[in-house]
Amino acid sequence: MSNRTLARHIKAATGRNLSALLQSVRINRARMLLETSRMSVDQIAEQVGYADRTALRRLMRRQTKATPKQFRPALFDDHRQP
Repeated sequence: MSNRTLARHIKAATGRNLSALLQSVRINRARMLLETSRMSVDQIAEQVGYADRTALRRLMRRQTKATPKQFRPALFDDHRQP
């Protein structure tokens, strides 16, 4: 299947273009990691395919209206004792 055909099928099935779908998957994975792991934002950004935390932060703010820190439970806050 060609890239163009795949892109058309993805758009038909999800209503999103390939780039938007990929970003959505990355953001959802980053949210899950923020909520369930002690990985740093830099590590999470790398894990989900971004070069640095700035790219992840910008995209999260655009898509979710929240920063990565807002998804981190207080339990994982380094400034509090567990």
